[in-house]
Amino acid sequence: MARRNITVTLCEEANERSMIEHRVFNKALVLGPAIIVPLERVTLTNSSFAGSPDALFIEVAEDRPIIGAIGLRDVTFSECRFENVGIIGTRESIAQLSEGFSESDESSSGASSA
Repeated sequence: MARRNITVTLCEEANERSMIEHRVFNKALVLGPAIIVPLERVTLTNSSFAGSPDALFIEVAEDRPIIGAIGLRDVTFSECRFENVGIIGTRESIAQLSEGFSESDESSSGASSA
């Protein structure tokens, strides 16, 4: 199912297994708070994110179990804007996904300090 020109709250899109599967998002505003895990066939093209890449990506070792994140399988994000969303994955998966980002906006990181 393709979703175009919408606002997406990731936790509302996830199923009962904390997965988003077989979806296409085009020109969507993608909102957290959320941590996503690319599992299989995840594509990002011409997308942007709020915040520094150092804060966005969380690297973990291959085959490490991850609890409490939203898994992505067979999902495409095209020309989307991500706000308050982090990505956790292996060095390889992070490198592959980061190629799909067209820009970043470090002025609106989504995090605040007290």
